[in-house]
Amino acid sequence: MSEFLKGRKMVAGTALAALVILYLLVPALMAASKEKPGLASLPAKTAGAAHPAPPIPSRQTDTAARVYYRGKVVVLMYHNISPTYHGRGTITPETFAAEISVLVQSGYHIIPVEELAAFLQKQAQVPPNAVAITFDDGYEGVYRYAYPVLKEFRAPATVFLIASYIGKKEGFLSWPQVREMAASGLFTFGGHTFNAHYGAPTGPHTTAPATVAHIYDFASGRKETAAAYRTRLFTDSQRAQALFTQELGAPTPYFAYPYGAFTPALDEILRTAGYRYFFTTLGGANQPGQDPYHIYRINAGAPWVTPERLVSAVRYVAWLYNLPHRMPHMWLPRWAKDPAFAYLKANVPLSYPREPQRKLVNFNLHHARISDRVSPPAATIKR
Repeated sequence: MSEFLKGRKMVAGTALAALVILYLLVPALMAASKEKPGLASLPAKTAGAAHPAPPIPSRQTDTAARVYYRGKVVVLMYHNISPTYHGRGTITPETFAAEISVLVQSGYHIIPVEELAAFLQKQAQVPPNAVAITFDDGYEGVYRYAYPVLKEFRAPATVFLIASYIGKKEGFLSWPQVREMAASGLFTFGGHTFNAHYGAPTGPHTTAPATVAHIYDFASGRKETAAAYRTRLFTDSQRAQALFTQELGAPTPYFAYPYGAFTPALDEILRTAGYRYFFTTLGGANQPGQDPYHIYRINAGAPWVTPERLVSAVRYVAWLYNLPHRMPHMWLPRWAKDPAFAYLKANVPLSYPREPQRKLVNFNLHHARISDRVSPPAATIKR
């Protein structure tokens, strides 16, 4: 019996000690909660404002759970944005706003083209999940519909201008609009030729992009000579750079190939005119060690590209593309026909991405997939 009483006294003593400890700790805990209130303890007008200002995303924000890739940049290609016009390269303002919002909310960091250029030259690092935004041609829809969205998210972008269209052709930007966008600090402008963005005849029944074609003269039945081709393209490039200098104060080092077509001859002309970074339409992720003068892009501005599909395509191409791989020395759209190209293909060694199946990645189709265009035999691949 005495042992039973001793046990009860021990339990009672323990309980009393616990009560004393709680009595001493509760005031301290209450004071700490007053110093750092939680959301539930905030005044109603602060916690649940009728129209709270949306937070402006910062590309510096990053969490370990949101790192999809490092040391790569995926460049997005857009063309036109319009609520009424419909075409292969046009999306609605709502779709564009949704794509940018989903990218930012998913943890992607939108970087300027200058940061991309320094990264490719191994002069700077980029944040994880880095993407860059580009627009081809210079449509007025970029100013009306993309500019407000990019300002809201503080997202930089690059616009490649067909210089002779600016302020001259309906549906395209004006120079005051270009200067306003440049002054915002969000936009960089690049070249897309002065007036060489069209399909030119290369024979009685064939055409090719004017930037790579030796133009056929129906009156004489002859084609442009190599010297005449170089003179025409160099003059066009000089006129574009002179207009950039006149309107924006300096020439531009950035150029986007019309129709994605490029050859060694075109690249030599562009470099002579002061361009240094060439943007292709070939899908891939960019990283140091690749050819810094040829930059991969994926098509984000097609009507069939949804925000969810775009995010999946960015992750997929970043996962798929790893060094070593090489950009081809020339690329032409399927509709381009010119006997001169046959000579180039036979005499210029082509090199392709070193994928296990040796296949080119093509994101300019209706959905992200690996193209069924297989590279040439191993003997023609430059090692």
